[in-house]
Amino acid sequence: MAELKIGLFGYGNVGQGVYDILTHTVPQFKVQKICIKHPEKSRNIDTSYFTTDALELINDPEIDVIVEAIDDAVAAFEILKLANAAGKKVVTANKKMVAEHYLDIKALYEKSGHAILYEAASCASIPIIRLLETYYGYDLIEYIEGIYNGTTNYILTKLFIGAGTYKEILAEAQTLGYAESDPSLDVNGSDAKYKLCINMAHAYGLYVKPSDIYTYGIETIEPIDIDFAKRSGQKIILNAKAVSNNGDVSCWVMPTFIDEKSLVYGVEDVENCIKLCPSYADEQFYVGKGAGSYPTGSAVVADIFAVERGYPYPKWKQGLQPEHLDDVQVPIYIRYQYEEQVDDLNFVRVEQKTELNYSKYMTGIVNLADLKRSKVNEDSHVFIATFSR
Repeated sequence: MAELKIGLFGYGNVGQGVYDILTHTVPQFKVQKICIKHPEKSRNIDTSYFTTDALELINDPEIDVIVEAIDDAVAAFEILKLANAAGKKVVTANKKMVAEHYLDIKALYEKSGHAILYEAASCASIPIIRLLETYYGYDLIEYIEGIYNGTTNYILTKLFIGAGTYKEILAEAQTLGYAESDPSLDVNGSDAKYKLCINMAHAYGLYVKPSDIYTYGIETIEPIDIDFAKRSGQKIILNAKAVSNNGDVSCWVMPTFIDEKSLVYGVEDVENCIKLCPSYADEQFYVGKGAGSYPTGSAVVADIFAVERGYPYPKWKQGLQPEHLDDVQVPIYIRYQYEEQVDDLNFVRVEQKTELNYSKYMTGIVNLADLKRSKVNEDSHVFIATFSR
């Protein structure tokens, strides 16, 4: 194996994981320089590795691959553009950047021919992009769904065993390093949305802007919602789903009721999972760590191996382009207080309506487009979920 020199941006959780894995398992792949933002921080390797000058890495003729592992999506895209223009291959772990600039990244690759890979921006240790692009590259994907965020799964797991209140469990997750000091991107569903956006592009050849994906998080969940699930022998996950409808694709991120027959039922704590249904291979199920230093670092290292061999994403060349469809019916549960809160949902069919403990519950069928437009999404006294059917 030929020697490969790497310029690494970021030496936080993911960056350190990448450095450790390369150092201990692939000595031919050498980290030449590491660009950091805060030089005053104490770090566990020699200071000669570090610089605060991004161009020192970009312009180094000996560096073959730029690895971007920072948490700033704007800065990450600038790094990617500069590296691509300098003729370097790029590996990134920044899900928000990839989701928001997917078409720009694809255009950069098509113009330059320099590989840009981002498996770690999806579900870390679950190699779903590679599976969609290669193993299932010429199959028709009926649906792809799963638990894409470990923080919310940890919170929901603990809520269902009565291990504390939402606020207490969230604080515990932050202490354990499962949630950021500002956990909003996790609990409001944005993190899962970015990952679903990326996976849809490789499942269907369809790019949907993150802002166009209906997303509802878990911030407003209450004990009465969990009791409702338990009474029907179910539990709640935060599910990200894309489904093919006669060639077009509908998608959403929502809390979802599942029963014990579901493969997803036993996926707990910070684990992620993906359920995939190719038309010919039938349903597949993958479970693994969706975050963390080494799970994410391992995905980055796998991409470094791939770019070293010049691997592109095959579906970038297939020209697939189904339509994004919101005109689809979905089953929902809504817990609310006043009738006017649900008036603009325009239920196609109401299946159950109950009042309990000063709250009202309704289950039934709504159109996804009506749900996206509804003012109910901004109401902190409401909780919405869908059902796995």
